[in-house]
Amino acid sequence: MADLGTSENYLRTMYVNPSSNNARAIFEQGNWQFEPHPALANFVWMRHKYQQMFHHLRQGQLLNHIPCESAICDKGHLTRHLQVFDSISSEDHISLSDFYPETYCLYRKDHYQAFLKQVPTKDSPDNLWILKPTNESRGVGVRVIWELNKLKEKLLYPQKNVTGLDVDLSSRYVIQRYIQNPLLLEGHKSEIRLYWLIACLDPLLVLLYKEGTTRRNASPFQLGEFDNPLVHITNIYQQKKHHPDADSLTLKWNFAQLQSYLTDELQLAAPHYIQTRLKPQWKKMLSFVVSSTKKTLMRRPNNGHFWGLYGADVILDAQLRPWLTEVQIGPGLSHDDAVKKGVIPNVVSEAAEIVLEVQARKRKGASLRCLDAMDGFEWVINEAV
Repeated sequence: MADLGTSENYLRTMYVNPSSNNARAIFEQGNWQFEPHPALANFVWMRHKYQQMFHHLRQGQLLNHIPCESAICDKGHLTRHLQVFDSISSEDHISLSDFYPETYCLYRKDHYQAFLKQVPTKDSPDNLWILKPTNESRGVGVRVIWELNKLKEKLLYPQKNVTGLDVDLSSRYVIQRYIQNPLLLEGHKSEIRLYWLIACLDPLLVLLYKEGTTRRNASPFQLGEFDNPLVHITNIYQQKKHHPDADSLTLKWNFAQLQSYLTDELQLAAPHYIQTRLKPQWKKMLSFVVSSTKKTLMRRPNNGHFWGLYGADVILDAQLRPWLTEVQIGPGLSHDDAVKKGVIPNVVSEAAEIVLEVQARKRKGASLRCLDAMDGFEWVINEAV
């Protein structure tokens, strides 16, 4: 048998389903042999309809999804896992309230009752919440809520038409306390997208990529115009939908640009602040997320090897405190602008190489302490050590 110590010696056959054009374009730059059907490939990359693959993988086949990953990617499921874990555990001296805004699952009776108890008698634009569908992406259905008594009325009487609140609460929503003092970049609200990887479930291996993207809103921030997504919803899809002339180069920054602005313009942070101060906090947050969902993630068939590449959205407040707002499945792999072009291809290709090397080393019984394929990724959890 050939040496399996590195990913180059592993079987490099890949199937990429037709809807995954961005991933395919990245993998075509690497040393891969593409197959026309998933049954013929060692490495299977699916964007849609991947659930049908969970019980049909050959022994040892790799799939870029984890069967119960909705535990981390569904906003409601994630909230419940985080809250339960927080009530029974102390994860590395961090608690949920340190990094996750107060959140309620409005489709759960106990949650919406708890939420209703703290609705004030009189609404105030200083008491802001953000309403989100649990399983949507691209900012679809997200809105800022301050007229909480209208929402209360809708919760108590779902069939009633409430003026000024066009929301179908028969769908699953979470409501999350709005970060009212976000870090402003040139006067605009911003949000950070982190890229992270669950490379293996047994042993559990979790990694964070060194680079991410920073997204800015097209319109200057103000506590008003709550129906204007250009002010409040930090999502590039929504920004371009409502402002077609918005330039991706002005809406996105890389970490070097963010660090420079924090240090030189705002004079809020020392050089290397992202690397030395923020990244350790991000790793603790992700460790908390994975630890809270670990038992659920482990529920999987025993045939193939399941792994996942995810996004995590983080808002920095004016004191540079990071707040996790949600986790994304399939974290936007388009790379048609300069910022994402400098991040996404490296994230995707290195993630694939890491996963291949992990499985190769497991077959050989080699150590997983250090991986040759790791360049931009850093350990968050390594249960093999």
